[in-house]
Amino acid sequence: MRCVLLRTAQWAMEARDQSPTSEELCRRMFTVKEGFRLGMEDLVDAAALNGINKAEIQKRRLLLGVSAEDALCVSRARALLGKISLVVTSPPYPGVHVLYHRWQIRSRKETPAPFWIANRQDGAGASYYTMGGRSLVGERRYFQNLIAVFKGVEPFLAKNALVAQVVAFSDADRQLPLFKKAMMDAGYAEQDILGRRQHLSRQVPNRRWYARGRSLDAAREFILFFSANSESNRQA
Repeated sequence: MRCVLLRTAQWAMEARDQSPTSEELCRRMFTVKEGFRLGMEDLVDAAALNGINKAEIQKRRLLLGVSAEDALCVSRARALLGKISLVVTSPPYPGVHVLYHRWQIRSRKETPAPFWIANRQDGAGASYYTMGGRSLVGERRYFQNLIAVFKGVEPFLAKNALVAQVVAFSDADRQLPLFKKAMMDAGYAEQDILGRRQHLSRQVPNRRWYARGRSLDAAREFILFFSANSESNRQA
């Protein structure tokens, strides 16, 4: 229910034209709840097709509230060393203004309301959630953090494991090569699994946040694929 409240409240507070009525709010909450329920049913059905019954789903998952580079310090995580075959992630977008830790009331004034609803303390600035600010110093910090994160992930990957990433950039021509270099420095090689020899990307309509500068690169998301060079990492 807390997740339902968070999703519904964000929709209500960030409404661009006018705040919803109480009736609209109730209808939206019901719709969100039903979406969650149907999503869970889809998960149960997909698990069943792979021989996993409903009771096993929760036992098979492992949730770690730590940074990826610290995962090796968690004893429960060590059972997964060398066993993960797929990583699907969307890291923060370098140089792009995204409010991960705030909502914007009618797309304007920022509010820490999600932390009130979640009954959690914030205490961190925007750069904490984006792995680096939008300055040149912040950009360097972003790529340093990216290297550290994926070096932390690598010991858990099985041979021929695939890393799939969705990411956008404020200046794709300049930052995309830097992103790839950071992944190489972390011990990964880019994979052309679709045989396209070009980047798979999409234009995202109605993006709620804006790109810094005049470029609209931030509205274009890239899907990148990498594999870990496990042998070279272990030798290092």
